[in-house]
Amino acid sequence: MNKKQLRKNFENACNAYAMELCLQWDIDNRSCYWIGNEIGGVLEYEGDVHLNMGEIIYIVENNITIGEVYEWQDYCIKAHEYGFNLLNLNAWHKGAPRIPQETFEKLDNLKGSLNEEIEKIKKGQE
Repeated sequence: MNKKQLRKNFENACNAYAMELCLQWDIDNRSCYWIGNEIGGVLEYEGDVHLNMGEIIYIVENNITIGEVYEWQDYCIKAHEYGFNLLNLNAWHKGAPRIPQETFEKLDNLKGSLNEEIEKIKKGQE
């Protein structure tokens, strides 16, 4: 098979998975696009969901809902904020050990208290 045909087959497969994802989530395929028009790279949905091809395949093949993807992304944002290990979608979906939500809430409260103290100190020094 020549390289042009191989590339075309890859792009067709990637677009087919992207279309299946849209059907599965019942979303308009016009709200998704390949970033940089690089088919098979990163698919963006409405500016707040970014998925690589491996994630798209996993989502389609395992019937992952958009709600589950949002939960996973929210977890990763919090884990990153506090320096915890991130989980890929596959591990997260299969129930890999993760930091409990209560821990994040506790850390958020502590962070809020720290920020308040910093502001008090700044105001006292002005």
